[in-house]
Amino acid sequence: MSTSTTSTSSSIPSFYTMDGTTRLNGSEFASGLDTQNLIKALTAKTSEKIAKQQQLQQKVEWKQEMYHEIEDLLQSFSDNYLSYSTKSSTNLMSKRFFDAEQLVSSNSSVVTATGDAADAGNVVINSITKIAKPAVLTGSDVSVPDIHTMSPLKNTIASSSYLNVEVGGTLYTISLGSNLAIPDSADEIISDSSFLQKLADNLNNQVKKAGLTGKISFAVSDGCITMTATDDSTKITGASQNFIDGLGLTKTGDSYTLNGPVKKSIAYIGSQLAGTSLTVQLDGLTKTISFNQSEVEQYKDVESLASYLQSKFRDAFGVNAHNENKVKVNYDDSGILRFSVDDSSSVLTFVSASSSGVLGTDGLLHIRSGETNRLELDKKLSELKGELQTTLSTEAVDENDKKVYSFTINGKSFTFNEDTELNTIINTINNDNDVNVTISYSQTLNRFRIVSDNTGSQETIDIHDNEGGGNLVAALFGSNPSFTSGQDLEMDVTLGGTPTHIIRGTNSFTLDGVTMTVTGTTDSAVTFSAADNSEDLYEKISTFVETYNKIITTINTYVTEMPASQSTRNGGGKTYEPLTDEQKKEMTDAEIEQWQKKAKQGLLFADPQLSQLQNDLRNAMETIVTSVGMSLADIGISTQAYDYTSGGKLVIDETKLKDALKNNLSQVEQLFTNSDGKDESTNADGVAQRLRDVVTKYIGVYGNSGILVDVAGSSTLIGVDNSQFASQINQYQKNIKELQTQLTNERNRLQREFTRMENILSRLVTQFDYISNMGLGTS
Repeated sequence: MSTSTTSTSSSIPSFYTMDGTTRLNGSEFASGLDTQNLIKALTAKTSEKIAKQQQLQQKVEWKQEMYHEIEDLLQSFSDNYLSYSTKSSTNLMSKRFFDAEQLVSSNSSVVTATGDAADAGNVVINSITKIAKPAVLTGSDVSVPDIHTMSPLKNTIASSSYLNVEVGGTLYTISLGSNLAIPDSADEIISDSSFLQKLADNLNNQVKKAGLTGKISFAVSDGCITMTATDDSTKITGASQNFIDGLGLTKTGDSYTLNGPVKKSIAYIGSQLAGTSLTVQLDGLTKTISFNQSEVEQYKDVESLASYLQSKFRDAFGVNAHNENKVKVNYDDSGILRFSVDDSSSVLTFVSASSSGVLGTDGLLHIRSGETNRLELDKKLSELKGELQTTLSTEAVDENDKKVYSFTINGKSFTFNEDTELNTIINTINNDNDVNVTISYSQTLNRFRIVSDNTGSQETIDIHDNEGGGNLVAALFGSNPSFTSGQDLEMDVTLGGTPTHIIRGTNSFTLDGVTMTVTGTTDSAVTFSAADNSEDLYEKISTFVETYNKIITTINTYVTEMPASQSTRNGGGKTYEPLTDEQKKEMTDAEIEQWQKKAKQGLLFADPQLSQLQNDLRNAMETIVTSVGMSLADIGISTQAYDYTSGGKLVIDETKLKDALKNNLSQVEQLFTNSDGKDESTNADGVAQRLRDVVTKYIGVYGNSGILVDVAGSSTLIGVDNSQFASQINQYQKNIKELQTQLTNERNRLQREFTRMENILSRLVTQFDYISNMGLGTS
């Protein structure tokens, strides 16, 4: 008799396959080895190489961020203080920065002035008879002063009409999709088969869009719309009121049945408007016009709608002094519904509707949301039909068979097709430097207006339609627009004791060093006196010094702070490398933040480029300006005495600087603004010119070139970054990718070898068990 036994040592481990390689799952194998940890240990050197490359990459990225911080500080500094594109009041290179003495006009309501106090006493205005004015062309009323439907209102089934159908437990809304007008000859029961088929086809198109093809369909049968479903559980659970009335929907329990026939009431506007509302605005006053469900008989068709709306608008906006409606509603024989106002300057706006399908091109009322009784500038030329006093027309077309309108203004021709919005036309002209005019539209006056960009008698406006280019100008400005020529400024002045008559084409100009702006006329004399504004100038210079110090402090911190491992103050000799992902898993967020802070420390210690930048900035600020014979220290701006750790931060001697601004302003101005006109910065250049040269040297004029950008690129750089840091980062990324591929290959190879070993051991154990069992069976 044989006896079988079970040995735990013969258990075969579980296997799984990944990436085409059979792997061991778990560590309790025939060998008793923890293969996963063995593989991890055997590939540790490669993993360490990857971590090292990642740490090196992180260090370069941190250095790049630090460089970008300094670049951004320099660019902001340059934009604020060293650029003519900025306001002259903050541009240190402009003499206007130092206008410490603002001039006070004896009649500031008609003229103001700036300039030096010495020049102010030489200028007296005796009278101003005219001010300079631009040329102005004003058109006549341009748009039809009402809001009207874009097309005749008919008994129409709105696109928003719907059936709610439950299919397979999911609810779908099957809408009509597009407006469908019933035949004019339709009786109370609609029998027109072609119309009924269109109705069924529209519903089936929406069924297709809902992805229900083959599950439900609609058809025409004996004057009724029927629905067929492949699933007996399919049911209609709801519908718009006009569908309930017009399709003969009968409710039983929680569902409806289509019982037809199709009635004319399906297109009654009342049943489709019932329960909705309009938000309407008259001269800024907003009101809600509601279509009450209980009053549906009063607006059930288009014929009765106008009367109902008139009552609603009267209740909302009232009547004028003559007991006439402020908003009038009319419905004419052509089927057009019109809304007009009693006051020609009033603006009426259809702001919105509470439900989709009421307003819009395909809406029940055929009126756009946002429509006014004025011209809407966001409309295309093709959408202005019926809205202008003069109908647009043209015989010209482009290559796409679009109607084209062309006209000339001040000698320059413009061409636009019918798909162009009015706003685009206006902006194109207003932004054209050759034309030098500004076109605007007054909604209150309902007129276009053209104003020349410049003032003076030389200004004129010539605008006309091109021959064969349609009548856009005539339609927008009328056949006889009013024109006013430009006008020159005229005044009598006394300059240095000599009376003279002045004519200027502008209201802002300079007379003998005094820059004045004229805003009105006067028969009385106007004089100017100086008001000391040195306090404001002191504040501007103080702010400039603070901004400069921020740059110096940032650079000095980076170039003087040693790595944490070398600083007994912060690191105590410990080495801080960027953390790996595995290391971060063992630390709290606070610990990670503290560690990374120390890891960043000293990355730019003694950095040669930043150290040189620091020296260049200090030289620009501290060296004497030979053309003036003085330095910033002579006016109270200098480095802190005996402070060798600040890196060149400046301090201000308030008393000394204020005294210089009061008593020696001209030299202070030259100290900053002088320039010898050479490309290279020299000692003759003022402080501002030197600083500008330094900034340009390190980040370029626009912040995208220079020494720092060559090293670290720029945060605003568009395109390929060929900087030193970018190249290093790319190389590290390439190294990491190659090492990761190597690591994967090593792990796969070791997995295969351990799997093969375990298979062999498992077979040996099995054979051993078999032989052992044979021995037991023979005993």
